[in-house]
Amino acid sequence: MKKTIVFVTYAMGREGTSALMGLINTLGIPVTTNYKDIRNPKGYFEDPDYIEMLKKELPAFFDGPLPEPPSMEDAEANAAESMETFREYFKKNFVGKDMLAIKSPKYICIFQMAHLMPEYDFKVIVTQREMDAMVKSLQKMWSQSKGMSEKHLSASPEDIAQHIQRWRDFGDQAMEKYSSYEYFHTSFEDIMNEKYATAQKLADFVGVTCPPQSAIEEWLDDKLVSRKEYKGNFFQKSKFRLNNFLMKLRQKMKS
Repeated sequence: MKKTIVFVTYAMGREGTSALMGLINTLGIPVTTNYKDIRNPKGYFEDPDYIEMLKKELPAFFDGPLPEPPSMEDAEANAAESMETFREYFKKNFVGKDMLAIKSPKYICIFQMAHLMPEYDFKVIVTQREMDAMVKSLQKMWSQSKGMSEKHLSASPEDIAQHIQRWRDFGDQAMEKYSSYEYFHTSFEDIMNEKYATAQKLADFVGVTCPPQSAIEEWLDDKLVSRKEYKGNFFQKSKFRLNNFLMKLRQKMKS
């Protein structure tokens, strides 16, 4: 039986991926490592070495501060050129595991899966966060972090929002092109406001048993976030649900 990689993919940081990865880990799915610091005491659920590997091996996605999305052709070529390195990484981290969850920023995993398909099965979880909250969170993080570029520090909220949207549009384009893969769309707002319902949907998507509600509530602790900030809106939730429906419909039509 093939092993399964559960990818969590997104446009940029501050989209609630740590909460999502922790939720996936609570479902019983292993992660490579759980790096923690004072800003995120529960952990980021990502391997810093893996992130550095992405930046080194995939320059098309990380070309300077606030890089623009690459073309589809450049993204595909860069992914193909770097696959031997990542194939070894996955092989090493799958020792003793049948399933593994990995963060994959900038929708990189979508371009890697075609090269890993004979060896692994995949589940792709696509997450977003309400735009205004994400922009404010990025600005706060950049202002408090050392070594940020002038481009980061001088970017206006409108500039940041447009940058995020360009990456999201790039992700939509990639998912449209590779529509045969299994995608699940969620948001930070859904994770925080509909904790157990979201956990149950995720468990069904990846094919595991959802733990009791108490375990989910214990992980998604409201003390670390402001409930007011993450209420979300009807339009965004409707968009995510529509995306899920359309992806499933395309997959049924192709099968």
